Amino acid sequence: DEVVAVTRAGTDVTLHPLHRERAPVVQPDAAALTPQVEHRGLLSPGVLASFASTLARRPAAVVGTAATILRECWGSRRLLLGGLVALPFAVDLARRVEHDGIDHVHCHFATHPALVGWVVHRLTGTPYSFTAHGSDLHRDRRMLATKVRDAAFVVTVSEFNRRVILETCGSGVGTP
Repeated sequence: DEVVAVTRAGTDVTLHPLHRERAPVVQPDAAALTPQVEHRGLLSPGVLASFASTLARRPAAVVGTAATILRECWGSRRLLLGGLVALPFAVDLARRVEHDGIDHVHCHFATHPALVGWVVHRLTGTPYSFTAHGSDLHRDRRMLATKVRDAAFVVTVSEFNRRVILETCGSGVGTP
């Protein structure tokens, strides 16, 4: 619904899902967005080639980003492994964002999608934001404070989740 509302407001949107979902039933408004979806496998040959090229051109930025992910996600196998697997995709997306002149990246979920937005922001300076839903906040909050601190804004689906974010990240993270 958020993407549909943004497109109806006149914003050009391109969707970059981390994985391809094949739902048996798709809402008509969601189906209409299909032409705006760019599917690439997380570790597809094109993504890996783009990652290797960026690593060769900007090793300190890529290695420093990977080190932050390692340091902040350590202790959570799910977030750490998922973050490292998503890193090449995020680096490739950063290249695409720069090439296409995209001026904002919005991510759904505070975990791996927001990590991708954070990597894009770190490598390009492009502002990013994310929507936190529920399970993404209540299972594991590693790296949440960094993602919230660096985001242009964060949206959540409930007052309870807003309080969780403020308690986890500190009340100084911005205007609620």
